[in-house]
Amino acid sequence: RLNELCSALDDLKALAEPNQRLMWLAGLGTDEQAVQTGWQRALETLSEIADAPRRAMLNPSEESTLVINGSCHAALMFGSLAPTVDAEDVLCLARTMVDLYSPDGEPDGTHSIAGTTPCQETMCTAWSQGYLLAEELHQSFDMQFVESEFVNIHGLIEFLGISISEARLSDRQIRGVSISGPQHKPGIMVNADHPANQSASGVRFTLAHELCHLLFDREMGRQLAIASGPWAPRDVERRANAFAAMLLMPPCLVHRIVAGLSVPIGTLVGVKTVAEKLQTSVSSVFHHMKNLGFVDETEQQWIEDELVGV
Repeated sequence: RLNELCSALDDLKALAEPNQRLMWLAGLGTDEQAVQTGWQRALETLSEIADAPRRAMLNPSEESTLVINGSCHAALMFGSLAPTVDAEDVLCLARTMVDLYSPDGEPDGTHSIAGTTPCQETMCTAWSQGYLLAEELHQSFDMQFVESEFVNIHGLIEFLGISISEARLSDRQIRGVSISGPQHKPGIMVNADHPANQSASGVRFTLAHELCHLLFDREMGRQLAIASGPWAPRDVERRANAFAAMLLMPPCLVHRIVAGLSVPIGTLVGVKTVAEKLQTSVSSVFHHMKNLGFVDETEQQWIEDELVGV
């Protein structure tokens, strides 16, 4: 029986070369022919780039004669993407990975902060944890990115050495993608076709949301690829949303703006005024104001009724 098992393992090794296993792992189709066609097209596209970034994308993190142990960067990219991602999206993401290639990996500023913070399992605790992580990040920089009326999210991301890019993905449910790896600079890709990214305030929230993933969702070590959308882990997304809200709207800044209002904060006009100053959306400001206790239950209902009417 032992000899038969050894023989079966030898046959398995002979049947599938690492490149074939990687082809299936990339998942560029729903049947064998489609997978092979999609993979061949991807290889042809990647053949035009230099050897170093191509190896960084296609070589598995750990080699084995039997299995792909871990994930290469290209395969990891599709961990939480929806099935509606097509071949053009795959190639777009691959090109983004090429653009982010760097043999030095991520800069020291990001690497010193980034890590894995286990996500809480309930909506309430995940939200509270996101708030706490954002407040701690602001404190670590002595609030230097908090301007008089808004948070300089682009300045913070640039300071951390994170690249920002824009692309158009056929799956309009994907809001953004966060990427990092030992041979790539950290990057955030904004899907220009997502409804929320049609405004500057929406893009700011997307950037803050993806920043949370880059800094605190390192469950795979230094490798990371998370696509924010309905197929991403729910609690991870909740925490990132809370992080984005608190990062863009820290209490000290909110108090300062509310104190200078000429209209009551417990009105839709007041919420809109705060949103305009913070450069955030009305809905995110409204929910944040509720969480911070600026709006009581009666005022919440009034504003919700007005929002529905709008």
